[in-house]
Amino acid sequence: MHFDVAHTGTGRITDVTMWPMTLYESGESNGTVSLSELFNDPGSYGGAVSQLTYDDLVFAMCRGGWPRSVCGLSDKNKLKYPKDLIGEICSSDILRADKSRGRSEIAAAVIKACGEGSWISNRTKAVVSEVTKAVGVSDRTVYDYIEALKRICAIDEIPAWTPRIRPRTAVCSSPGHVLADPSRRRVSGQKY
Repeated sequence: MHFDVAHTGTGRITDVTMWPMTLYESGESNGTVSLSELFNDPGSYGGAVSQLTYDDLVFAMCRGGWPRSVCGLSDKNKLKYPKDLIGEICSSDILRADKSRGRSEIAAAVIKACGEGSWISNRTKAVVSEVTKAVGVSDRTVYDYIEALKRICAIDEIPAWTPRIRPRTAVCSSPGHVLADPSRRRVSGQKY
């Protein structure tokens, strides 16, 4: 039977948010540590040994986990790729997210401020303050760039966190923003 109308793809085609690969996904980690096992049975952890040297780990952190930077390039170009990628995000991807966000220096300043806080949840107000000082724009403009960069998955929002402890004190009472990081998106039970 032949139909003259092409299928719209509804139910078959979907958007998928993709994040840079972890060391386990790139084949550089042996995956012997499971976060779910650490939480479910903390006493079972007997330690882990990585086959990567210190220099290998530094290289992997600087290279990033983008598929193009993991394979198919020379080591020199693997280190150049993240810089080129950030440049492309700031010059053209940001415009696709929001046509009014055409100033690449603002996008670069937001990404830099978020990247500098990657080890901690970098509070949004701190990012806004740093960018307004560096580039000389309004708070509202910085918030708009943050939203645009979130839409294209260049930065990630880390929700506020209040653990169940007494006295009930907010450890992190407001969300923060960091560079997109696969380790923050893993589901329970996935190995690293």
